[in-house]
Amino acid sequence: MSSRSVWKPHPQAFLSAALLLLFVYMIIEGWGWPDKTKLFPMFVAFPMSALAALQLIRDLTRRVALEAVAAQPPSTAELAGDGAAAEVDKKASRDEGGLANAGFSKIAVIVAQMLAYFVGIWVLGFVEVIPVFTTFYLRFAAKEPWWRAILQAALIWAFTWGLFVQTLHLPFTSGVVVDLIKSLIAVQ
Repeated sequence: MSSRSVWKPHPQAFLSAALLLLFVYMIIEGWGWPDKTKLFPMFVAFPMSALAALQLIRDLTRRVALEAVAAQPPSTAELAGDGAAAEVDKKASRDEGGLANAGFSKIAVIVAQMLAYFVGIWVLGFVEVIPVFTTFYLRFAAKEPWWRAILQAALIWAFTWGLFVQTLHLPFTSGVVVDLIKSLIAVQ
């Protein structure tokens, strides 16, 4: 039997297209800015637009085997023809709902992590939140030991601080807490 395939765009193609448009917009918007101002957005936008374009191409050219699209396995109730198998099918459909809810909970965790990172940037500042967030992410999400999470967070912070603050002299805004501490020190 020959394996025929049909073109079916992957739902992720919409996300890839949206990200590509976002990064192209960043490039167009930031192109006229002064060199020092546009350095960081361009440093991010060019490689990310290339990656988003590659992912979009991959999502759009993905092919699904025709047999996999057309062939749906018969249910156990159809095969057995009795009530016990129908109960098994009901349980399986409830389990599938559980899988969908598990996918939703993973998305909720990811969104919560992103929101926590943005709140951390607002509260502590960009450079200051990097070791804190990285440590907690590596420890609790990636299940790394504490010593490895702290070591990797320190290395990432040193790289970011050394490249952007010391070498490129990019000013990052400080967080609310850092501003409060500076104002309290300035008053005394």
